[in-house]
Amino acid sequence: MERMNILRVVICACFLMSGCAKKNIPDVVKNPPQGQVSCYQSITTLKALDEKSFDIYKKQFDKINDLYAFYNKQKSQLDSESAEIIKLEVNSKLMVVCSRVRNAVFTVMNQQASELGKL
Repeated sequence: MERMNILRVVICACFLMSGCAKKNIPDVVKNPPQGQVSCYQSITTLKALDEKSFDIYKKQFDKINDLYAFYNKQKSQLDSESAEIIKLEVNSKLMVVCSRVRNAVFTVMNQQASELGKL
């Protein structure tokens, strides 16, 4: 059991360190906010690990892109408070989807670590 836990930690550490390497930001979300780069690296990883989950989250990112486009188009027409509320809402949705993506990647990696533990 101890050996399996160590194996999981090593695999997760390798995965996390690979996310630190400089990579191109995928075009899933256009003009990503600062601090969300790791999310886009995670969605790229998820595409390789679980295509079905990737498709689900890609659709969610597409909706967020549409909301960003709407916000950018309409912000000059809105008063500053309304524009700020829309911006906060879109950024909040982005953070939620990013959390889901990171969780999906972790789940797949954890399943793979469990499979290795069975060897």
